[in-house]
Amino acid sequence: MLSADPTVGLPRVQGVVPGSPAEKAGLLSGDYILQINDQPTAGLPLAQVVNTMRGVVGFDVTIIVKRAGTTNLTFIIPRSSWKTLSGTNNSVPLPPLGNP
Repeated sequence: MLSADPTVGLPRVQGVVPGSPAEKAGLLSGDYILQINDQPTAGLPLAQVVNTMRGVVGFDVTIIVKRAGTTNLTFIIPRSSWKTLSGTNNSVPLPPLGNP
C-alpha cells in the first residue's frame, strides 16, 4: 500500500501485502520510492506511480527506495496478479505489481 508524502514529494510504502513479491523482496513500511524502472517518482501523482509499477505479470519491475538510516536500496520484484497471492483479497487499497 502506498501513500503520497507531500512533505518530501515522494510516494511512501504504508504496508506490504503478506506473501506478495514486494514483501518477499524486502520492501518495508516507511520506505520512500525514488524510482521505478529508472523513472523518478518525485512529484508524480500517486495514481501514476501505481500505474508505472503495474505491468505484465511475470516481468520484473526495478524499484529504488530510500530507507531511513541506509543508502538507496534497489529491489527487482517480479510482477504478480491477485490470483497468485494466497491469503489476500481485493479489499487491499493497492494491488500487487501486475495487472489484476
